[in-house]
Amino acid sequence: DFYVSSDWNGWTFDAMSPEGDGWHLEVLLLREGGHFQIVRNEDWSQAIGPASPHADSSACGLGPDESRGFCWSLKGSPGDVMRITLRRAADGEAWDVSWERLRAEALSPAQLEEASRPRLGVAGSWSDFGLQHELTYEGLDGDRSQYSFFVAIGTEGGEAFQLLRELSWDRLIHPEGYVDGADFPHRVVESLNDGTASDLVWAIGGGSDEARVGEHFRVVVSMLDGKVKTVTWARASRVELDR
Repeated sequence: DFYVSSDWNGWTFDAMSPEGDGWHLEVLLLREGGHFQIVRNEDWSQAIGPASPHADSSACGLGPDESRGFCWSLKGSPGDVMRITLRRAADGEAWDVSWERLRAEALSPAQLEEASRPRLGVAGSWSDFGLQHELTYEGLDGDRSQYSFFVAIGTEGGEAFQLLRELSWDRLIHPEGYVDGADFPHRVVESLNDGTASDLVWAIGGGSDEARVGEHFRVVVSMLDGKVKTVTWARASRVELDR
């Protein structure tokens, strides 16, 4: 089975449907752009992607293998309904990936509101910073937008993470220094992902956290005027985990 993983679905998996000699998926874009890869069996060690970033449909797909992080770009507009097609290339080795714009749809008020919100991704030590997932929007707290995600403490007794603006690997959000525990004072900054900020992470488990293997922490991210202002965390309650 083949799945599309993309910035519009939070890098989760949308199943493609087999049809004729290929597989297809129709998607509705809420925002400009549209970056995606194709993954077999929801397994990131079986990713299909182009050989260069922001590729168009002239770029063949390589794999399935470990993801190189390169994506195709639909270059769509809000309301565009796109049909993505995957086929085996004539040489039987690579993949042909193409897409077409089927129509434009008017977005609903709820879709327009969702499209207007900033999106945040998180990448962490639990995946060697190789994968990201989208934070959950929790609503407004006063004039601040609240987002959250959960972290399970692994065998090392701690986990570290950074945030990604608009789910883009190029745009990091991180502390100005290494933050060891929830009580560590710090300032939140943004930078390009050029390798210079790789050690500037939030680390759960140190200081007063006293984390234990298997525990879950809930991280809350607060935004004001489109910028992350605070990142806090605490042990997750059973009610929070069961929501």
